[in-house]
Amino acid sequence: MGRRFADCLVQAVGDGELPPALDAGETAEFIFSAWQGTLMQMKVSQSTKPYEVFDKLVFQWLLNPQGPDHWSK
Repeated sequence: MGRRFADCLVQAVGDGELPPALDAGETAEFIFSAWQGTLMQMKVSQSTKPYEVFDKLVFQWLLNPQGPDHWSK
């Protein structure tokens, strides 16, 4: 799973959708670990709040192709 996701991130970097400084392997590992933690926290808290935070931080911030300003700061 991790290798395929990392490959997608490499392609996104190559296509200019993500910043060139992004380490695809480390980012894939981080996202996978964060997802596992999110699932655990959702079960423990019986809430979707952990998913909402994961979605916001990973998809709206970290992997947001429209948000280059946050990468250059």
